[in-house]
Amino acid sequence: MGGVFWWEKWRRWRNQWGVATRSSTQEGAGGRGEDAAADYLAGTRNYRLIVRNWRDAPYEIDLVLWDGPVLVFVEVRARDEHALVGGYDSLTRRKREALRRAGLAYLRQCRRRPAHFRFDMVEASLQEGRVGGLLHHENIAIFRKEDRVRPTGAPAGGTRP
Repeated sequence: MGGVFWWEKWRRWRNQWGVATRSSTQEGAGGRGEDAAADYLAGTRNYRLIVRNWRDAPYEIDLVLWDGPVLVFVEVRARDEHALVGGYDSLTRRKREALRRAGLAYLRQCRRRPAHFRFDMVEASLQEGRVGGLLHHENIAIFRKEDRVRPTGAPAGGTRP
């Protein structure tokens, strides 16, 4: 019956008033890790930052940047330096699929879909609540072959004449 669902109303209200959805400890550690990752990628690596904390329920992407002609989706994983499981290893199959869907949702919103995109992850090592080091993992394989854009006029089978 065409109405707006309650979660869409809640999401709009949350975005309008800036209501936090994480606990303060998660926001603090995660926020510091995201700040450090954004500074590193935009400063040292010369990526161009487009958006931080992009959300479209139920999807979320920490950072979206341009690396030249390539659109880069970045997940930031902040971990204590003594954590048993590192950030890269904490990306389970379920989390990778959620990130893939989030990336595709972002691409659907683009007026013009970029020809090249990839997924990166940045591990932020926390030492006494501060970011002690960053480890950048580039081009993690989460997108499928069918997620890519075919050039105009290319055959559906993917072979070239």
